[in-house]
Amino acid sequence: MRAAFLLTLAGAALAAPTAAYADNDCAVLAPSVQPDPVTATYNPFDAVATNRDFSVDVRTVDCPEKEEFFLTIDSPDVGVTDGENIVLTGPGGETLTAIISDRSGVNGNGQNDRFNVKQGIATLYVQLSRGQIVSPGVYRAPMRATTMLNNGNNTPHEDQLFDVIVTVGPVVGLAPATGTELDLGELEAGDSAVTPVTFDAYANVDYELSVSSDYAFNLRRNGNPSLEGAGYVPVLDGTALAVSDAEADFSRPTVDFHRRHELNVQVPSVNGLPAGDYEDVLTVQISAKVGG
Repeated sequence: MRAAFLLTLAGAALAAPTAAYADNDCAVLAPSVQPDPVTATYNPFDAVATNRDFSVDVRTVDCPEKEEFFLTIDSPDVGVTDGENIVLTGPGGETLTAIISDRSGVNGNGQNDRFNVKQGIATLYVQLSRGQIVSPGVYRAPMRATTMLNNGNNTPHEDQLFDVIVTVGPVVGLAPATGTELDLGELEAGDSAVTPVTFDAYANVDYELSVSSDYAFNLRRNGNPSLEGAGYVPVLDGTALAVSDAEADFSRPTVDFHRRHELNVQVPSVNGLPAGDYEDVLTVQISAKVGG
């Protein structure tokens, strides 16, 4: 099961918006963050970061069309931002991080920067970096959008509060650690590979590993399924698996959400096999165990 991340940014509209005025009567109203909600799907094993756009309506009164303003995205709560990252807190105090950017590479590359904008719609992006494996649940950060008339001291400004909410689902993944080949050398009864293959399982829930074989757990001469073969059993973490149901269940990893596994095989008998090269292809799969 792949992880599903729900990203929501919500802003309450003001029924009677107030305005902050400059000396020339140009005024800013509280900005409007839209849409409500903003959603995104996030999987930490995706090859690239997750990028989700949202808009901020920079609203003004009696301002010249080309007037420039400053838009700041920060938080009313201490510890939610560090000047670049948004810290979203979830179950048991676990955290995710994100940034807000205009993705232009010019301004506002990080959270709590000021974006140089004009009145109207400004498009910003919530970005979640790949590889953040946390427990399933809801992660939240209270945020604030502020529009300012200028960048001086005591500048008139108006705020709009909104939330960033990320819902994390079950996630699992596999990564090779050492080797992708089991070399049995010259086949003999009871043979196993001298060096097993190792791999890492990543999961934020309990999971199942299953092993399948191209030739039904038979080493076939020259890789030809119609030629002679030697049956074998897969061995996962030192335990032989039944070839009829080559699966094993594991609890959620407690250290960094990953666990190292070892895969080998055992060949009970090679009686009567003609000389030749024998081979098979094994596939290891991982799946989340949810709901018992």
